[in-house]
Amino acid sequence: MCSPTVSTMRASRINLGWLGLTVVSLLAGVSTAQTVVPPSQTALITYLEEMSAYIAELNLPSNSLSNQTRHFTRDGGTDHIFVNGNLARVVLATYRLQAKFGNGGNETLLNVGLGWCDTLVSLQAPIEAAGQEPAGYWGVGYPVPSNCSLPLRGWCAHAGSIYFGDTGTAVTTLALCHNMSKDARQRELYVDAMSRFGQFVLGGSTAAPVEKKGVVAGFVDPNGAVGCGYYACSSRTSEDCEKIPGPSGYNCPSRSPYTIATGTTGGAFFGELFGITQSERHGQVATNSIDYLKSVTLDSGEIPYILDGANCSTAECSGILPSVGGPWPYDTMSYATEGIAAVALRFPDRRESLIRQWKPSVDFLLRTQNSDGYWGKLGGSDLMRSPRCLTLLSWWLSAVETKSYHDIPTRDAVSRYLNYVTTRGSGAYGIMSNTITTGMAGLAIADAVAFGVTYSSASFNPPQ
Repeated sequence: MCSPTVSTMRASRINLGWLGLTVVSLLAGVSTAQTVVPPSQTALITYLEEMSAYIAELNLPSNSLSNQTRHFTRDGGTDHIFVNGNLARVVLATYRLQAKFGNGGNETLLNVGLGWCDTLVSLQAPIEAAGQEPAGYWGVGYPVPSNCSLPLRGWCAHAGSIYFGDTGTAVTTLALCHNMSKDARQRELYVDAMSRFGQFVLGGSTAAPVEKKGVVAGFVDPNGAVGCGYYACSSRTSEDCEKIPGPSGYNCPSRSPYTIATGTTGGAFFGELFGITQSERHGQVATNSIDYLKSVTLDSGEIPYILDGANCSTAECSGILPSVGGPWPYDTMSYATEGIAAVALRFPDRRESLIRQWKPSVDFLLRTQNSDGYWGKLGGSDLMRSPRCLTLLSWWLSAVETKSYHDIPTRDAVSRYLNYVTTRGSGAYGIMSNTITTGMAGLAIADAVAFGVTYSSASFNPPQ
């Protein structure tokens, strides 16, 4: 497959939406003009095309990135399914934007995205759920077993860590591929893989996965939280791996709440799966996950990083041993946003309750955005995963704005970020060098152009 050039991806398009327009709001009866002018829609889609051209040269369909053509840093690894799933969503969303606002999408982008989904399906490990239903899981692509080489396949892929924070991100991409594929058999395989993973999350397994120990009958708590998957659980909870029979170095089931997995697997994945199956159970998992996240959100609007019984936020994160990392306020907000956005798109009747629930978090992002327009500190792990914070603001604008009311502070915050990434994002920020940041930022930019385009919403389907 030939790699596309930037010039072949560009298409003429009209300028739609609020981007690029001077808007007037009626706040408390006073007309206020938007103070930060955003890049035009055309400029943003062109930038996404440049990002997609970069992604298309990384051998993405293999799920084992290669830097023989284009350089990337080591932060996102090569076979990490959450990183590569985000990259696939970026190229697919770019295709959709081209098709909707231009003269048609570049088929190379569609093929790259669908090719990655095909590989992800082939990497799923089959397993039997506790109720004997067929289920499946994925190793996340790290750590790489010492006796394995890249690309990871078969046992080498299945032996990786099972982290639902990562897997939820990757498998959500399958919903987008299902929406965009025109091949009935391909669509069937995507749904089957999603359904098997959903069964594993809901029903656990009758035997331990590869290189793991212990079994459970599901990872979803009645309170709405989703567990980590398989983790090196400590004595902070009753899931202490030292008490589980088997090799001491093996991870064991972690059902205790994990805020990242609750956002990505609970909210985003099950929200997208509900869109396909219309299963009441799938819908309940999605909405309950978002309610759980709200229940643990601080008064400041920050969502704490909760894992293995530890609760870590910028307000309090000292003396937690063994460490679970953190605080990662923007990382956590980004992954929670994945779920919030999916539920907002799939459950429009929850619009008012979501507005009430997440206004403090919107305010938190407005307060803590730096003068350049991004969140976090350059070079930090929190920053790499922070760009999806922007999508909470994009959702907010879609939820609260009317013809006569425009939220100028939020619009300005969105514009400030978009101006930064399109002019300086390829520098220290990491776009088109750090694959984690590239994927997260691409998703954020795409949903700022047209909220929902990175999800399987049928309204963005190109004309047939």
